[in-house]
Amino acid sequence: VIDSGNYKTSLLIKKLSNILRYTFDQKHQDVYMLQEMAWIEQYLFLQKSRYEDMFDYEIDFPPEFEDWPCRKLMLQPFVENSILHGFDGRQKGGIIRIQGEACGDRFKLIRSDNGIGMDQATEDIIRNILLRPSVQHHHSVGIGISNVVTRMKMYYKDELEIVLNTGQGKGTSFTFLIPKIKNTERIGEKRCAS
Repeated sequence: VIDSGNYKTSLLIKKLSNILRYTFDQKHQDVYMLQEMAWIEQYLFLQKSRYEDMFDYEIDFPPEFEDWPCRKLMLQPFVENSILHGFDGRQKGGIIRIQGEACGDRFKLIRSDNGIGMDQATEDIIRNILLRPSVQHHHSVGIGISNVVTRMKMYYKDELEIVLNTGQGKGTSFTFLIPKIKNTERIGEKRCAS
């Protein structure tokens, strides 16, 4: 692809291979925020290339939190839901923002969009999942969120807090208040695919 001068396709292939390598690495489920942010940026880059003008994205991540321990792929279903559901029917103008900042002894991570928001029934289901993710839910809404919140709760215990803010026509945001894990022996070497 590079030899033929198609640099855009070459870049897309490289980012896709980085995403697949990170996703399928079974040895390292516990990672650092630096790795997770690099993965989500590449994921958003590929989705933006696919959907073009439908949405854009911004990531504002303070470098002092690069070594903050986290669970791999913890943001993916929240970002994917913005694209698939939040921007449903939209041709352009969507925006996904990921922002991080200090919040006492925790790290605050906010994933927000300007999408269509959730209807009350969907909001109730997602709020229930955030409170009790491991409880068997008898509906097809929020399966990805339920799986990732279950993994996050196992990792961070009761110190993790996730706050949903949404409304029809008002977009959706998830605010994660993430504690720092003291025992980080499990985390693989810090690496970031570019």
